[in-house]
Amino acid sequence: MKIETAKTEDLHFDLKNANGHEKGIPEISASLREFGQRKPLVVWGDNVVIAGNGMLEAAKGLGWETIEISRTPDDWPYDKAAAYALADNKTQEFSEWIVPVLEETLLELEEFGWHMEEFGFIPITLPEQDASEKLGDVGYAIIVTCSGESEQMILLETFAKEGLIARPLMI
Repeated sequence: MKIETAKTEDLHFDLKNANGHEKGIPEISASLREFGQRKPLVVWGDNVVIAGNGMLEAAKGLGWETIEISRTPDDWPYDKAAAYALADNKTQEFSEWIVPVLEETLLELEEFGWHMEEFGFIPITLPEQDASEKLGDVGYAIIVTCSGESEQMILLETFAKEGLIARPLMI
């Protein structure tokens, strides 16, 4: 893989990008501001970004004039580039958070002064055990089925704003 620097104005968004980033641009922007670019965009053909459209949008919004890219091989036809673009987005959906490890890491980072909500995480509030809210060892919970991770994050943020304790679960 060869990485090169390209002018952001010379790159084109993939008009067939099936993964919308409207809700995640502030978090991507925060990540770019804090950590810089740590992986290249993937570009096919005549400078069409097939992986990293959200990053390109955030970089342009931050006023970046250049960005690192990796080009697909010259012999890739349209269908292979399109299949890669979909596969790149879809395969990310199969990873899942290991909630206890995530919670521990978020709490640890909070002690170091990191505010991970800038990057899309909601603050962790560990529930206190209140005997008046329990009947013996029985707790009360609601399971809500979401259409995807983004909907789950929206609901978690909504619950947190209402002062409710909610934890993500993938089943």
